[in-house]
Amino acid sequence: MTSRVPIQEIKSDNRVCGTCTACCDGWLVSEVLDMRPGQPCRHRTIEGCAIYEERPEKPCRTFSCSWLTEDFPLPESARPDQSGVILSRLGNWGLWPVLAATPTGAKFDPPTFDFLKSFCTQNNVAILCVELEMIDESFTGRGWQKTFGPEDFVSALRSGDNVDALWELGNRVGRV
Repeated sequence: MTSRVPIQEIKSDNRVCGTCTACCDGWLVSEVLDMRPGQPCRHRTIEGCAIYEERPEKPCRTFSCSWLTEDFPLPESARPDQSGVILSRLGNWGLWPVLAATPTGAKFDPPTFDFLKSFCTQNNVAILCVELEMIDESFTGRGWQKTFGPEDFVSALRSGDNVDALWELGNRVGRV
């Protein structure tokens, strides 16, 4: 099986969402727009956002997809609709930038998960991710948080110093 996110690809300088609507497709959670896993934004249409010019400040205008930014060297194929993962910057924990990884489905496929682990080691970032529980093809509202990063991040996490601040960042994973 080949990875949906090949590590060797080069990031372009100028990116646009194009046909990607993953942030609006119901994988992120927004109380303002009544979005939750499996429930897309009520303003998303086949052509895109029906209220784009009037879209709300939060979450729409303030959401920052890491694939669109210059912060991290993400390959072209890491675009959320192609990779199966929405990456967004949560902040910092200690010396490490922390990215949220939200799957565009209940779980990450194995090649995407492998890419995320390699990416954070190669780029000295930590990743917090959530996989969602499904029963009979319905989301239960429960899930599992995981985190990974470079070895020094893992060591710091194991030391227990200021771990609550990391998990506080984790409470924002998938929420906009």
